[in-house]
Amino acid sequence: MILILIPAISQGFNLLSPQPAGVNKTVYIEAFQFGYRVVAIQEGDKLYYPSTPSLKLNAGDTVTFHVVTKDVTHGFTIDGITDGIAEELLVIPGRTLVVGPVTFTDVGKYRVRCSANCGSLHPFMSIDIIVEPKIPYYALSALL
Repeated sequence: MILILIPAISQGFNLLSPQPAGVNKTVYIEAFQFGYRVVAIQEGDKLYYPSTPSLKLNAGDTVTFHVVTKDVTHGFTIDGITDGIAEELLVIPGRTLVVGPVTFTDVGKYRVRCSANCGSLHPFMSIDIIVEPKIPYYALSALL
């Protein structure tokens, strides 16, 4: 697994900007008291606006996260992936935190947690990343 931390200063998201080579998806997330919301998912030149309370990915997806907040400073820690650098992953109002690329190879559930005390409900601030097996279309057609 490769993880590169790139802090970037921004006033918000720069959707549909060129993606670095080798990155499959860019996920735009807003942190707020007391949760996270997936704003958009970019895959190449396509942009999706999910309406689910969690982020669903396929095994093997490589993701770069762009995280912003408008209220207070938050943290952005992916359990089992960014544990060693959690104190560096701060989402500061007026800036964009860029985390990745992260390749999710294992199927399962990963929890994103706030690692900066952001208020009374801080311990409950999280969102799930659900990584499902990547099943090719031809394999599904054999089941019909």
